[in-house]
Amino acid sequence: MMNYSGFTEPQTEYIKRSFDCWLNIAEGGKRAGKNVLNIIAFAIAIEQHKDNIFLAAGVTEGAAWLNIIDSNGFGLKYLFDGKCREGKYGGKRALFVDLNGHKKVIVVEGGGKSNVAA
Repeated sequence: MMNYSGFTEPQTEYIKRSFDCWLNIAEGGKRAGKNVLNIIAFAIAIEQHKDNIFLAAGVTEGAAWLNIIDSNGFGLKYLFDGKCREGKYGGKRALFVDLNGHKKVIVVEGGGKSNVAA
């Protein structure tokens, strides 16, 4: 098993602040860990929020799945390992999470078409 460094104080504060916000924007360099920070904050919100349905969105459905659900082993699928399964919800790709009997659904959606150049 690999060892990873812990969060810095600004990263920890960012995660804490994100519980009281409806929009979170992380700034930093390419390798600052912004994506992982937001995924962890999203996972905590999913666990704590009373809502049962959440949206993971990206430029395309595939991009959303890769960046949020998978994220090279740091995504929601891995944070909820053993508590989740992949499936469909309303015809859309989704991740179903069971948190001590509370069923949560993360619907994955894209905003654009993958075959259209930007």
